Amino acid sequence: MSNAGQPDSRSSRPGRPGRPRALRAPRDTTAKHAVLAAMRAALEGAGLDVEHLAEQRRKGRAEIESALARFRAASDQRAQALTRDLGRSAQNWLETHRVRSALAPAAGYYSVSTADLISVSPGVDLQAEHIGPWANTAEVAFSGQTDDVDQFDGRVTFSFSWPNPTGNDVVCTVTGLLGVAASADVTADGYWWPLDVTPPASEIEAFAELGLRVVDPDGEVTVPPYQDSQLQEVVSLVVHGEWSEGTIAGQDIVRGYVLQYEGVFLPAAARLEADLTCEIYWLASEGGGQFIAADNGRQLSGFGLFIETQA
Repeated sequence: MSNAGQPDSRSSRPGRPGRPRALRAPRDTTAKHAVLAAMRAALEGAGLDVEHLAEQRRKGRAEIESALARFRAASDQRAQALTRDLGRSAQNWLETHRVRSALAPAAGYYSVSTADLISVSPGVDLQAEHIGPWANTAEVAFSGQTDDVDQFDGRVTFSFSWPNPTGNDVVCTVTGLLGVAASADVTADGYWWPLDVTPPASEIEAFAELGLRVVDPDGEVTVPPYQDSQLQEVVSLVVHGEWSEGTIAGQDIVRGYVLQYEGVFLPAAARLEADLTCEIYWLASEGGGQFIAADNGRQLSGFGLFIETQA
């Protein structure tokens, strides 16, 4: 099942400290635009060739679009081969850790291979999904473009649950495997106005994350304290526009992320809920950004969980 219109109601972001951003959204752009508009009007009255500047801007945007199309075409050619490599790497990891085969509960090793749910935040286009043992996948895309200032923060989440089958209180080490086969790019326009003291810019970031919750028999939810091993950076791209020239940066991402939490206390009748999440963050001023995990073999894979218990 999917929920493309609403974020997963079970999603709970760990209490990690905020990561410093290369760019920050201005708190109030209205006053800035009003001042710039007044000063531009004064320059136009003094004889500044506004139409020439507008034409230069249009040419610059066309050049960026052309460069972006070339990057996407090259990325498409690489995608399928790289995705096959990711699939082999994930299979090797699962085999190495004995997760692919059935594990005896008495040994204290358990696996959760099938997601309960795949969900996306509004603004993320869920194009296809599949739920199955060690094959939970989602094809998703995000694309943003602004002539002003805009930002986005969304998630693709694979949700799993595991009722404690032991009949005893246990302490667990939970390991999740998330695969990312995607391409990301950012663009920033060039600028021609002498008054544009802050050049156009765009930033896109993505993170792989393991979120945990413990649900007791009465339905009370506890979120364990955050651990660094729950989070890994997937991509971070930043570009700034140049005088009369736009800029572009792109990257292919093909990698598996092993995310882990040690020392989760799970009472005898409690249930462990876990999310494998890819978070996508974008911020731009006169720029664009894309995160594409769809087509040509690209996808996100919430392979599953490996749980080791100690009485």
